[in-house]
Amino acid sequence: MAVKTIDCITWKKLAINRIVLMLGSCTMLILLIIQLTSIMNTLNSHSLLLVLFATLTVSIGNAQVSESCECSVDTAGYAAFLPTLNPDENATFQFHVSGNFALAYGVIGSTTPSVVQDLITNNPTVTTIIMYACPGSEDDNANLQASLAIYNAGLKMYLPVDGWVASGATDMFLAGSTRVVDATFDAVGVHSWSDGTNDATNFPVGHPNHQPYIDYYENIGFTTQESEDFYYFTIYAAPANGIHWMSESEMDLYKIRTCKYASSPNYSVSQTPSTLTADLPGVNYQWIDCANNQAIPNETNQSFTPNADGTYAVIISESSCSDTSNCIAFVNSVGIDETTNVQSLIFYPNPVKDIIIIQNHHKFTKIELLNVIGQAQEITYKSGKIDCQHLISGAYYLRLTGMDGNVYQTKVIIQ
Repeated sequence: MAVKTIDCITWKKLAINRIVLMLGSCTMLILLIIQLTSIMNTLNSHSLLLVLFATLTVSIGNAQVSESCECSVDTAGYAAFLPTLNPDENATFQFHVSGNFALAYGVIGSTTPSVVQDLITNNPTVTTIIMYACPGSEDDNANLQASLAIYNAGLKMYLPVDGWVASGATDMFLAGSTRVVDATFDAVGVHSWSDGTNDATNFPVGHPNHQPYIDYYENIGFTTQESEDFYYFTIYAAPANGIHWMSESEMDLYKIRTCKYASSPNYSVSQTPSTLTADLPGVNYQWIDCANNQAIPNETNQSFTPNADGTYAVIISESSCSDTSNCIAFVNSVGIDETTNVQSLIFYPNPVKDIIIIQNHHKFTKIELLNVIGQAQEITYKSGKIDCQHLISGAYYLRLTGMDGNVYQTKVIIQ
C-alpha cells in the first residue's frame, strides 16, 4: 500500500517531505486538473479549475465538540515521566509505559502491529496512549492493522500541549475511543498519500485505491459520509510532499477530538436542514419539546428528526452528570434538494473565507445564501461575487434560481 509520512526534521517549517522538494499549492491544482481531465475532457482547462471547487464540496453540517464531565484520559505522572525519555520522531514506532498510560513516538512501520499487540497483551492496566512525536507511517497496511487493534481494545488517545501527529499517525490517533487534544498549534497534520509514483489525487474520486482508508474510518465508528468527507479533505489539503496543519475548527469539524472536559458541561447540538444531533456520542439521550418541556416518546437516539417546526432540546445523561442542552429553533429543511449537476453551478472556493465567486452567474436570476435552518443571510453581491467575511463560520447553502425557473442548491463551508 501507499506511504503516509513526513520528514519531521523540518515539521515546524512546512514539513518538507522525504521524497521531493515541495513545489507549492500550484502542484496540487495541476494534479487535480489532470484527474478531472480524464472524465471531463469536453471542457476547457479554465472550466476544469472552476468545476474542481464545486466537485469537492464538503457535505457536512455545523459539527461541534461537546463538553463532557467524563472527557478524561489517564495521564497521571506524565510531566515527571517525559524528562526520563528522549523521544525521537525518526525512531521506529515504540511505546514507553508508566502507570495507566503509554507514551508513543516514532515512525509507524511493518513492526507496529506486533508492538501494539504487545502493549495490549502485556499491559492490561494501560488505558491511554499519549501520542508525542509521530510523523506518520511507512507501511499503511501495517498502520491500519495496528490502529484497528487499538480501537478494538478501547484505548483512549491523548495529544498533549507539546505533542503532535501527522499523516498516518493522524489516522492512528482517530482509533481512540476517547480523543482529547490539548495542543492547539501545528498539532494534527494531514496530506495526500503517495505510492512512490502517484499521489492519491492522481486517482479519481471513487477509485478503489481510496477505499481502504474510507473502510478504516468506517471500521472505527465514523459514518460513510464522515469517512469520505475526512478522507477527501486530507488528500486535497496538501500534496504528499507537503503538510496541512489542521485548525481547531477543522479538528472539530472532522471529529479529531471527541469531547472537551467540563465539570458542569454545556451540551451542544448540531443542526442540518432535517436533523438535530447531540454532539457528544456514546451517552444516554432524551429529546424534549421546549414548548412544553415534555419528553418526546421514543426519541432517545443521538440524532432526532422533528416532524414539525418548533424548538427542541436534548437531555444528556452521563454516568457522573446530566443536563439539558439549549433549545434549538428548528424549521424543517429548506425544501430543495442539493444539485448534482456540477456543470449547472460553477463556483469557488469551497471552503471559503471571504469571497465566493460564481463563474456562470449570468445564468441565474436570483442568488441567495441560507443558513442551515433556511434563513436567508444578508450578503453583498455584485458581478458574481458574494462577500462572506461578516458571516459566522459554519455550513450554509448557496441557492440559485436559473433563468429556466429551476433551483440549484449546494452546501458551502465558511471558515
